[in-house]
Amino acid sequence: MNRGTESYPNPEMGKRVRSIRGTVNQGEFGKKVGTSQGNVSKIERGMIPYGNILLRIAQQGETTIEYLLTGARPVRASIVSHDEKNLPAGLTLIKKLKGPASAGAGLVPNDEVDVQLAFRDDWLTKFGGPEKLVAMVIEGDSMEPTLNDKDVVVVNKNISAVQSGGGVYSLVWQGKRMVKRLQFNPKTKVVKIKSDNLKYDDFDSSLKDIKIEGKLIWFGREMK
Repeated sequence: MNRGTESYPNPEMGKRVRSIRGTVNQGEFGKKVGTSQGNVSKIERGMIPYGNILLRIAQQGETTIEYLLTGARPVRASIVSHDEKNLPAGLTLIKKLKGPASAGAGLVPNDEVDVQLAFRDDWLTKFGGPEKLVAMVIEGDSMEPTLNDKDVVVVNKNISAVQSGGGVYSLVWQGKRMVKRLQFNPKTKVVKIKSDNLKYDDFDSSLKDIKIEGKLIWFGREMK
């Protein structure tokens, strides 16, 4: 059979792979996903590759293997707002602030509430109830790999001081809200404000110049 007309079991998958490749030539794309230019050509005509190659192609397209094989779009997780009318038993709402918490240089605080998120009552009770908990969205990459951009976090406002051993806190420093790892030296009274991402420098502050809003106790992340 002629190479150009050779048939394979999933030509629609091949079209989706071709779309993901975009303007990159087949050879370069093959290097990215761990196969040869010839195999890329066959895959784009419908040859189903080994699972590891299929996974790398999906990662290149920021999609799923299921989408490549079937065309079914991945369902993206999102923040779901609840109200008292449709709230299942055993769940209670906490507020989510509209303004993000910066994992970076800081943002001016915005305490306006945009939605309410539901959590289990037994979990909320461990931290003093929903009144002292608030949710925020992370913006920035300075706390990676611990926290990623767009992660949702819950802050325990009962904790307004740096605990022994430190931790990750929401704080306001120089008028800006940020999420950072804090360590307090009781002898010098200096707080070290740290980023988990090694690309960012740590810095010091006196305790009196920091308003600690609470300690992070939970995060949620969209799968990609």
